[in-house]
Amino acid sequence: MMAAAVLAGCSENITETNGDRRGDEAETPIVLSAGMRNGVQPAGVQTKAPVESTDNFIAAVGGWTTNGTVDYTQDTTWFSRTSSIAGNAKQAPVTLTPAQVYEPDDAYKTYMKAWYPDSLPTGGEVSFPNADGSVDVMLASEIVGSKWDKEGKELVFNHLTTQLKFNLVDKSLVLPTTVEYIRIKGAELPVGIDLTSDALICSPAADLDVPEAAGVAITEEGVLAGQPVMIRPMDGNTVTLDIKTDNALYEGVTATIDGDASFLPGKAYTITLNFIQEEVELTATVTEWDNSGKGSGTIL
Repeated sequence: MMAAAVLAGCSENITETNGDRRGDEAETPIVLSAGMRNGVQPAGVQTKAPVESTDNFIAAVGGWTTNGTVDYTQDTTWFSRTSSIAGNAKQAPVTLTPAQVYEPDDAYKTYMKAWYPDSLPTGGEVSFPNADGSVDVMLASEIVGSKWDKEGKELVFNHLTTQLKFNLVDKSLVLPTTVEYIRIKGAELPVGIDLTSDALICSPAADLDVPEAAGVAITEEGVLAGQPVMIRPMDGNTVTLDIKTDNALYEGVTATIDGDASFLPGKAYTITLNFIQEEVELTATVTEWDNSGKGSGTIL
C-alpha cells in the first residue's frame, strides 16, 4: 500500500509548537495530495479492521523542524491530522488540521512522518492498544521539506504487518462440524511504532486465538472463520496452528506459504483448511493487500 502526498510551504515566521501554525494572510499552509495503492478504513473512524481498497482513513502527521540533525525522540514541533484519504485516491487534495507552514529561516528544514492508527507520539514512539490482532498499522517514512524545497513531497504509507485469514471447507466430513478455536502459535501483536527506526513495537510472542472463529460451521462452499488478524511478519515461510472443532483437535498444524522465504509486511495470506474426515488439508494464497503470492500445505 502506498500514498503520495505533495506539500507546499511559506516564508512567514513561526512561533507556535504542537498546535495551530496558521499566521497572517501571507502564510501558505502545507497542502497535501494523496493516493492509495490499496485500501484503508472509514473516514475519521478508528475501527478495528484491515484497511482495504474501498475505504478511507485519517492519519496523524508529525513535523520536526530543525537546523541540525533531526531527533525523533524529541517532541514534535507540530502535530496534525489529515483529512479523509480515499482508498482509491490518486493525487487527491488532503489538508492538515491544524494547518502548518514551513519555518521562514533558510537554515531550517522540516522532517515529517505520518502513521495510522492516529496516536500522539511520546519519546519517539507511537503506541496503541491491540489485544486481538485487529489493528492495521501503517507508516509513511521520513520526508524533508523547507520553504525553498516544498514541491513534490510524497508521504508513502505502507502496511507494517502481515495479515492472516482462514477459509474453512467441508470435504465430506461425516458429521456437521463447528470450530471451537483456531490458534496461531507464537504470534507477536503490534502495539506501537518506533519513529526513529520505523519499526514495529510488539508484544511478546504468544498464542493468539482468531477473533470470532468460535462457533463457525464448516461448509462445503467454504466460509471465512472469524476476523482477519494482523501480526508481526514471521521469519520463515510456515505458520503453526492448533485447530479445535467439536469433533477433533488438530495440534501443531503447519501451513507453508510458497514463493516467500518469510511472511511479508503488506501481504494478506488466506489459509484454506480443507477438512476430510479426521484429516485437514491446507492450501494458502495471498489476497487483498498483495495478490502476487500463493502456497500450499497438508495436515496429516
